[in-house]
Amino acid sequence: MSRSIEHGLSRTSSYQRWIGIKYRCYNDKCPAWHRYGGRGIILDKRWHDFLTFHEDIGQYVAVGLQIDRIDNDGPYSKENCRLVSASINQRNKPRKLGRSAEKVDVSRFYKTEQDKNRPQNLLCHKRNGRCS
Repeated sequence: MSRSIEHGLSRTSSYQRWIGIKYRCYNDKCPAWHRYGGRGIILDKRWHDFLTFHEDIGQYVAVGLQIDRIDNDGPYSKENCRLVSASINQRNKPRKLGRSAEKVDVSRFYKTEQDKNRPQNLLCHKRNGRCS
């Protein structure tokens, strides 16, 4: 029995993004599964239906925006997702920390109110206390 797609959107970036989310969340063979499904990240039941996903958020993926989860430990859902530019989404990615680095509360480094707009992923190295 073959699977049938009746919405005519299977070649859109919205559909490809939806398939990618499902793959990362539910297929333990996915190389990134440990960062998604392996951590308990799921796709909201409403969004298991592609047309609902597309209506809520997917149609905007085609205009160059990307889906960003507000709570990085939360599900892919209408309430927990927002659309952002690629550059904003890059800033929200977790950074790999070396053995000599740790994440710290960076608020102590703010000199002005404008500094609060800087990326929050500053690293302070244990060895020399320098931030980068």
